[in-house]
Amino acid sequence: MAVSIFVINSNSQEELPPLEDCRLYRVNITELLSKPDVYESFFNVLSDVSDGEINREMLKIMAANRRHELYVLLGPVVNWDGDTPIIYSGIQVCVEGNIADVPDLGGEKFSDCFFVFRDMPENLDFPELVGVNILKVYAVEQDYANTAVQLMTRYYNGDAAEDALQLIPELEGHIFIQLQTRTWPLVHYVGVFDKPNLALFDHWTSNGFSPIIIGKIKYLKYKKEVVCAMIKWLNDYEPIVAANIFWSHPQLFSLARNNFKKWLSGDLNSVDHSFAARILEMEFYSCRSPILKERPWNEVEDRIIVAINRGAPVSLEVMDPVIRKVADIYFNAVLPIMLSEVDRSLLLLRGLQFRPTDEIMVNSYAKQCYSFFLPAAAEDHEFIRRGHQTITWKDSCDGI
Repeated sequence: MAVSIFVINSNSQEELPPLEDCRLYRVNITELLSKPDVYESFFNVLSDVSDGEINREMLKIMAANRRHELYVLLGPVVNWDGDTPIIYSGIQVCVEGNIADVPDLGGEKFSDCFFVFRDMPENLDFPELVGVNILKVYAVEQDYANTAVQLMTRYYNGDAAEDALQLIPELEGHIFIQLQTRTWPLVHYVGVFDKPNLALFDHWTSNGFSPIIIGKIKYLKYKKEVVCAMIKWLNDYEPIVAANIFWSHPQLFSLARNNFKKWLSGDLNSVDHSFAARILEMEFYSCRSPILKERPWNEVEDRIIVAINRGAPVSLEVMDPVIRKVADIYFNAVLPIMLSEVDRSLLLLRGLQFRPTDEIMVNSYAKQCYSFFLPAAAEDHEFIRRGHQTITWKDSCDGI
């Protein structure tokens, strides 16, 4: 499958309706294709909002398997152009997982969001899940995309029956299916693949989605790309967790986060460090590791720390083992200290992503940061012995 893409087509000159006046409908694709002349104007509206991506060929592919579904966010009937609605957002999805009497998507090579865990080294006994994979989102503005995703999630969660629905003109009524009773017996999650981009990540998390894996998925169509798979768990997932706590959201996130940290020194070393830091510093309930109980560095590394504390000149190459050890334990949430944004960036870039010096040292002032945070490693050992609850790295610089 492709990474989910937002197509924001803001060329409309129409006055946009309030979000609370919009309603989401599922499109009867088979009916739409059966009468192309009758629905010519609606075809054009679909094409416009999707910037040409939803065309007749795409609709034919979707009509061939009921796992494909298309939703449209429509404004009030009074805003329609005669019998043709104005579409403010569209969502293309596919339903994934084992469903009785419903064939899979075969050669289309869509990938289940949840079962990206098959790429991980752990030997996991997968539960049987059904989910909704968001493939594309189209909208005239971002707020309409958010509203469409939220209403669709309510529907799959079994909560749409209480939504107030507007009447549809008879001419168009039979291609718009009102979202009341859910057609699929079980839906455990709504998921999406997107780019490892901080703005996109913030968008999805603001809509209740959480990361489940970040990396290269070898059986995706775009297997050379780094993707971020995110999932919003629905009510039907709760019995799965009740049967096995391993499948709880905090446990899955902890597993995904640990693998992400391991991969940062390899295929993912070019991932934007602000995005990487956000993932590594996310906490989920009981996933935070216990505070260190013993000194984490060896005798050689201790001597390096002592030398730095005494002001001895130490090259970055010599400091690297300590930097990487501090980075490893800090981003495992077991080093009880607070860092500035610059300190975190340096630990991430040099310690986990193994970025070369010329990519990190923007100017000579930045190099001073190393002399600030490394002495704190020695101070942390004293913290552990004293049993204090917080410690701040001293003299941390504010910017590069």
